[in-house]
Amino acid sequence: MAQTLFGPNGFIHADEDENGTVTIMWAGQPYYSFSRTDHFAKNLGISLLASLRVRHKDIQRLFGVSGMTIKRVLALIKKNGLRALSDTARGPLNLIRRSGTS
Repeated sequence: MAQTLFGPNGFIHADEDENGTVTIMWAGQPYYSFSRTDHFAKNLGISLLASLRVRHKDIQRLFGVSGMTIKRVLALIKKNGLRALSDTARGPLNLIRRSGTS
């Protein structure tokens, strides 16, 4: 069963600084930190919390992603391991990658 970690006291929450660095705080202690612009670190954090059976709704709130993003990240890792996260491109493939030319 998935853990429910949000409560009236904010047992787990995310703090964001002025530089866009997000720190996930768990029981008042920093647990994981990532930059909003570092998609690998963001996806790795999603995978990390999902592996601890944190509810997807809670992960969505912490990372600001949709449930489909969580499912996509977990499917990529299940199929190809963590390396799949660094090989993914955001959005549709651009014309250069699609045509195979550089």
